[in-house]
Amino acid sequence: MMEYISANKKHILKIALVVLYAVSLPWIANCTDSQYAVLSKLRFIPYAMISLLALFTLLEGIKKKGSLLQYIKDHLVLIVCCIVALCIFIASHNIQPIVFVIMLVALSDEGFEEFLKPILLTHIAFMILTIVLSKMGIIEQVVIGRNNSDVIRQSLGYMYPLELHGHFFIIVLMYILLRKEKYTWSECLGINGLNIVLFQFSDARTDVIMVFVVSVLALLLQYIKTDWLINKKMLWLYAIGTIALVVIPFIMTIAFDPTNEFQATLNRALSNRLYITNYVIEEEGLPIFGKEMEWVGFGRTGTNIEETYNWVDFSFIKDTIDYGLVFTGIFTCGWIYMFYDQIKKRSKYGILVVMVLLLSCIIEYRSFLPHIYPLILLMTPAIMVENKDILKIKVEDE
Repeated sequence: MMEYISANKKHILKIALVVLYAVSLPWIANCTDSQYAVLSKLRFIPYAMISLLALFTLLEGIKKKGSLLQYIKDHLVLIVCCIVALCIFIASHNIQPIVFVIMLVALSDEGFEEFLKPILLTHIAFMILTIVLSKMGIIEQVVIGRNNSDVIRQSLGYMYPLELHGHFFIIVLMYILLRKEKYTWSECLGINGLNIVLFQFSDARTDVIMVFVVSVLALLLQYIKTDWLINKKMLWLYAIGTIALVVIPFIMTIAFDPTNEFQATLNRALSNRLYITNYVIEEEGLPIFGKEMEWVGFGRTGTNIEETYNWVDFSFIKDTIDYGLVFTGIFTCGWIYMFYDQIKKRSKYGILVVMVLLLSCIIEYRSFLPHIYPLILLMTPAIMVENKDILKIKVEDE
């Protein structure tokens, strides 16, 4: 069927589907319990349409290979990802890894960056509309105080104040990746002006710092010689750094000792993250293929349930509990491949964005929420890597 559709029409169709996905899922994620019963079913509309697109992409690939068997033999990465996603669904009843694999396949013949502009515009529109509807009283907002402080935090329509600033942070990353060398000082000032305004509502200390740092570093890339960032030898450093950033939070939390003065001080600085995560790991363990969890946080429906709070902010630890150790291993390889792909494309801005996003995932949960934080879709090229290319990955010099 897709072979009879022109490449231009196919591209437009993909944009429409990706935008539909980007529009519907954040609304569902930010709705109240009473709304969720109805709205959550709407997510299956973009799921179904993207699945059809992925099917067409697979059929085209099979046709090029000559047979289904040959296609399977040549795409070990895809087959392994599909099997693991299915095992996760069986173990934890979580459909997100399956949806993610389907999404990567659907975009694989063009890549995420081809859809960056419409996705960015969609997220900006979503953020503005959410804030406006919140101020109009149509969308409920969370208003809470910070522990041991007089600071009042507002979510402006989001599930939690951190989500407000976290979404802005991701929008800034997408904007920088889109603009690249065209990014200017005036844009940097504008971004940080909004950054300060939103901080008055969210009091999201980590995100306000991350936005400032990445917005300034993106400018410095234009004035400082940074070709070393995209040197193919740097891939080893990025790989080691990625593995370290994934593993370190596990070591910190598993080895956490509240009687140790240094660790107790660090735990307070991290808003009790070490203690809570250590408790959850002891209670739930680190499953092979994930487990079904009922996460309780201080979001829209959980502002007065401190005695049952169990939310884990360390991205990779929460992913491991939800989806399993096997998923975390594959996902880590996906992050490394994102660095490889940006080196291959000679994109200093891509390296910066992936690096900052990875760093933010250490203490905030945003590594595997492609509908709200879509930059993870930069992994798209990895899903279709053929067997013959796995062990000879190299970066071509210009």
